[in-house]
Amino acid sequence: MTFNPNLPQVTDKLRQFPGDVTTNNWPRLTANFGANHIFNNASASTDGYHTIAKWSNQAGAQVAITGVGQLYTRTITGPNTKATEQLAYIPGTNPVAGDFPEVILTVMPVRACIFFNNAGGVISSYNASSSHIATGIYEITIPGLPSTMKIYPQALVYATGGLCTVNVNVAPAFSAGNWVFRLAVQRSGSAFNPDGVFCLVYGG
Repeated sequence: MTFNPNLPQVTDKLRQFPGDVTTNNWPRLTANFGANHIFNNASASTDGYHTIAKWSNQAGAQVAITGVGQLYTRTITGPNTKATEQLAYIPGTNPVAGDFPEVILTVMPVRACIFFNNAGGVISSYNASSSHIATGIYEITIPGLPSTMKIYPQALVYATGGLCTVNVNVAPAFSAGNWVFRLAVQRSGSAFNPDGVFCLVYGG
């Protein structure tokens, strides 16, 4: 069953046309339209509905196109996990400085969150504690989660006087009944104690 875009030809005999189309082209179109869609022979309210959406994985984050929103999958490697396909969205309008141009939509439950100051002192928290290890280095401890869970920290930094970066520099590891990882904050390439750090921890 192979689609032939060259049917019919002006030189084809009329008696050939029904056989050519019903043997190849129409079954092929039906198979394509019906893949992951509801295909109704008669008009129905579910015409064109998806049953499931399957995405061809992209090589990386897509380039924003003004006026066009893009939904796709790409491979992402998170802390303590192997590379896997994740669902992403990028808006059509180029983001302003400080915004995230791409959003990863694959969501896991929040297992812990914490907001702490430059000395590692907790301002507010849920199921987490923090400590200041060295300049720009903070250790987060999360109790009560199973050792088999995958842990994904995401952190934001607040600092006056200039931009800072925050990254997981010691991946989550399970020890003595707790999940433990470390965050590293830098400004202009050097370790830096910011005004505050907010960290969300997803797990599944």
